[in-house]
Amino acid sequence: MTTPFPVLAEMSLPSPVRRLESFGNGNELWLKDDSHIHPIYGGNKCRKLARLLRKAAQKGARQVVTFGAAGSHHVLATSLLAQASGFSVRAFVVPQPWTAHAEQVLRASVASGAELLTLKSWVEVLQVGTQLWSSGTLLIPPGGSNISGSLGYFDAALELAVQIERGELPEPDTIVVPFGTTGTAAGLLAGLEYSGLKSKVVGVSVLRAPARAGLARAIADAILRELNERGRARRNELVIDSGWGEVTALKLMKGVERRSGPRVSTSRSTRHTQQKHLQRPGLWAKVEITTVMVAGR
Repeated sequence: MTTPFPVLAEMSLPSPVRRLESFGNGNELWLKDDSHIHPIYGGNKCRKLARLLRKAAQKGARQVVTFGAAGSHHVLATSLLAQASGFSVRAFVVPQPWTAHAEQVLRASVASGAELLTLKSWVEVLQVGTQLWSSGTLLIPPGGSNISGSLGYFDAALELAVQIERGELPEPDTIVVPFGTTGTAAGLLAGLEYSGLKSKVVGVSVLRAPARAGLARAIADAILRELNERGRARRNELVIDSGWGEVTALKLMKGVERRSGPRVSTSRSTRHTQQKHLQRPGLWAKVEITTVMVAGR
């Protein structure tokens, strides 16, 4: 098996920052653009998977198993990056409301070479997950959002601190990120507190699951405990916006998360898989802001 470290080496870091001159309504609005940090797949999934695949290699795993909704960006990113690193991939997917975008992502996941298996509900995800552990397998949670995965955005916060120190941008008052499985926000919180930045984190909710702010804080605290930083008095603020990732003017600045990928034919078997995993009609549309939005002073 090849090592995943070439995948890490191919990451283009630090990701660039730039001011968005046409936006902000009198405030400075900056963008830290993670959309092109890897030639296979960009966006916030890549940083988390880099950390997780390194853990898989250290464990000696030959296979990664992950979970997600049928149209999950995380499932697609895991399939592409893990297989490029020499791992086989199994993904358990749960039906979700149909949208054209979810169908597009599912079709790409089907064509990517991963083994996709259907579960009826998220309750089954918990049941299956406890049965799949083995020495040759690394289980990756939905969104890659555990301590190991969230360290990817701990790294991003430290990277941002260096860019601020170099004068590439001012220290932001607020950092806005998508908020789904919590890993991105959790890693940022830990990294901001560790580096001494005072920025508030605003998560734009893209899921209908309660109590996720507490989970993000718990992951951030666990990261800091591992670094023996549990005694820090200051804690950065985390605010969850209930916009559910609705389309706003920010969609104009949405990065292209997947730069390249397999061409997918609309064969009968692929269409059958789509119908099996996606529910119609769509009740809501998930819009993933794949870049880190930074509102500066």
